[in-house]
Amino acid sequence: TAALDLTPLRLTKGVDFDFAGSAVTSLPPGGRVVVVKNAAAFAARYGTAFPGVAVAGAWQLGQSLNNGGEELKISHGAGTAIREFDYSNLAPWPDGADGTGHGLVLVDPASRPDHGVGGNWRLSAGRGGSPGTSDVVPYDQWAASFGGLPPAEDADADGYVNFAEYALGLPPRAGAGPAP
Repeated sequence: TAALDLTPLRLTKGVDFDFAGSAVTSLPPGGRVVVVKNAAAFAARYGTAFPGVAVAGAWQLGQSLNNGGEELKISHGAGTAIREFDYSNLAPWPDGADGTGHGLVLVDPASRPDHGVGGNWRLSAGRGGSPGTSDVVPYDQWAASFGGLPPAEDADADGYVNFAEYALGLPPRAGAGPAP
């Protein structure tokens, strides 16, 4: 499989960024790229915590992503949408990304989910996220963060055992499971 040429791609809603002329202009199969608000601040915050993270550059000065939600668009060329969706901080979107330091992460990106559906997202495993890398957390680590949970127990009596809530990216003690 060949590398993906990023040069015709642009972020055109939410923030503006043009990959043509950026620090990363192609992406190998399975690769990841990060576009940041401020490259120096990103480097100071993450340093070498995520070696090999491909930072393409910073979006236009003075722009920010809205913590309350907005429309995002990745375009090809003059504006043909590759992916366009709205995100939010209201249910059914994961609660807790706004102001906690956690980011939003697709639950199963390989399934090519609808990015505009809140249930397809979960909070990042840790504060600050894991930019440009996998955010997969093993079950034992996830369970330990809630004081240790047996996989077959239903901690919040919502009809979903802990392992199912782990797999769905849900908290085990919030009664937050989807309707059975």
